[in-house]
Amino acid sequence: MASGRLSAETITSDGHEAFAADVEPGDVIGEAFAFERCDTPFEMVADEASEAWCFEARDFAAAFERHPAFAKAVVRAMCRRQCRTLQRMSEVMTLPMAGRLEAELLRLAACDPSGRAIGRLPTHKQIASRIATQREAVTKELSRLERQGAIRKERHGLRLVGPSWNP
Repeated sequence: MASGRLSAETITSDGHEAFAADVEPGDVIGEAFAFERCDTPFEMVADEASEAWCFEARDFAAAFERHPAFAKAVVRAMCRRQCRTLQRMSEVMTLPMAGRLEAELLRLAACDPSGRAIGRLPTHKQIASRIATQREAVTKELSRLERQGAIRKERHGLRLVGPSWNP
C-alpha cells in the first residue's frame, strides 16, 4: 500500500459482511495468495483516495525468496497488521460495545494531526462491522455521546471534545 487507507472486509459463513483489517501505507495486502491457495473472499474498500501496487503472485514470491530486504519488509508489515488485529480481538473479547466504539473513534481520529477530528466518519454500518456490533447500537451510542458533549458533529465527520478523550 503506497498511500491512503483501505478496509479489508470478508463475508462470513452466514453471509454477513465482516471487517477484517485496516490497510495503511506500508502494509502488504494479499500476501497469503502468493504462497498458498486461500479461499477466503476479501474485498478492499478505499476509505480515502489511495494508491496500491499490484504484483503477480509468482513475482511476489520470487522477490520474497531472492531479496532479503523485501522479505524482511513484508514480514514487518505482516507483524504490524497482526498486532492491530490482536488489539481489535482483545477489545471484542473484553470491552463492552461502548468501549469498543470509543476505541474505534480514537483510532479514526489518530489520522488527524490533533488526534481529535475525524474528517470523514464511516457510515454507522461500517463502524458496526469494525467493532462487531449492530448499526442501531452504534447510532444509539453516538447519539448518547453527542448528548453528553463528548463528540460534536462536523460536516462529514466529528470531533472528539472534552477531557475524557485524553490518553
